[in-house]
Amino acid sequence: MASRKNKVILIAAGGSGGHILPALSMAHALKKKDFSYLPSLSQNNKNSSQKWDIEFVSGYSALEKKLFSDSGFLVHNLSVGRLRKNVSLKERIKTVLLLPFSLLKAFFLILKLKPALVLGSGGAVSGPVLLAGILLRKKTVIFEPNVVPGFANRKLAGFVDYAILVFTSTKKYLKAKKVFMFPYPVRSEIASLTPKTHFNKPLKVLVMGGSQGALQINQTVSDFITLNQSIMGDLFSFTLITGAKDFDHFKKFSQNLNHVKVIPFTHKIYQLYKWADLVIGRAGAGFLAELSASARAGLLIPLAHSADNHQLKNALELKALSVALMIEEKHFNPLALKNTLYPLLEKPEQLKKMSLGIQALKLGAVANPIALHLIKTVG
Repeated sequence: MASRKNKVILIAAGGSGGHILPALSMAHALKKKDFSYLPSLSQNNKNSSQKWDIEFVSGYSALEKKLFSDSGFLVHNLSVGRLRKNVSLKERIKTVLLLPFSLLKAFFLILKLKPALVLGSGGAVSGPVLLAGILLRKKTVIFEPNVVPGFANRKLAGFVDYAILVFTSTKKYLKAKKVFMFPYPVRSEIASLTPKTHFNKPLKVLVMGGSQGALQINQTVSDFITLNQSIMGDLFSFTLITGAKDFDHFKKFSQNLNHVKVIPFTHKIYQLYKWADLVIGRAGAGFLAELSASARAGLLIPLAHSADNHQLKNALELKALSVALMIEEKHFNPLALKNTLYPLLEKPEQLKKMSLGIQALKLGAVANPIALHLIKTVG
């Protein structure tokens, strides 16, 4: 149980890395409790020396447990189903039936912890926690990193104190009382990278997926490599991040291929961003923020069955601005990849243009500004 000497900030985040990872970035920034470099806070805000307990509410899935396992934060678990249209009718009925129990548990948790602020970062678990916070008259905030908000955020936006958004276009979907714009929180090592201005052969291509994996992306890339193997090493160099489940399969594929490296996971992802000329991945908000913060050109393959099809809408937004390339998942095959990659060899200035363009959007940055804003909210 949180120490009553400290104020509590309760963060509800679940479902996917896109909801949990930015919440953890914010939590770590809050936990540092060092805003001495911001005189306006230390001079004018009585909470500049306040100690904070940051606690989470999340679900029971293996992914949620994995992402929180080494976080160092206390996590309270809440079982909540999904209500969006692309889940089965059976799950939606079960969710509706269990929702009163989830809301009751959220009520008791908030009464017990007495948080100064309740922050919803997305995922099904955010709904009952934010609603309980609203009904108990706590200060409540929504963090919405996608172009199109999730179900819970759309329904509750009009009742929270304010919403924090990454994309300006999200305002037309989220009718909040107040809105503040901030970049998506990313690690400082990623935010410190600089754009590449020179591109030589072989073109360095990093292939990665979001928290829901990228088996199809890695398989298509490996098929492309196989079909073009005779000239591949002179033109392209690949690093594939596969996830633990598929690592052995793709590691075997890469044997004796000097231009292909396969790794299951790394906490030093910033080193791979630094290496890469082009990054292939999904179109979740976290990935787009990292592309922007690291100033790297991206080829987006939006997850076809993402909630509310938000990944496609994210990708279309950036494609329309000419700061990223996109191939829909249903069209992503070795030929489509070839037709996208080969022209970049002859027009490297397009890579530079995309790198500078997506950096200029400032979709991702360190979490300190959001942490400061949240502390001022409870000041």
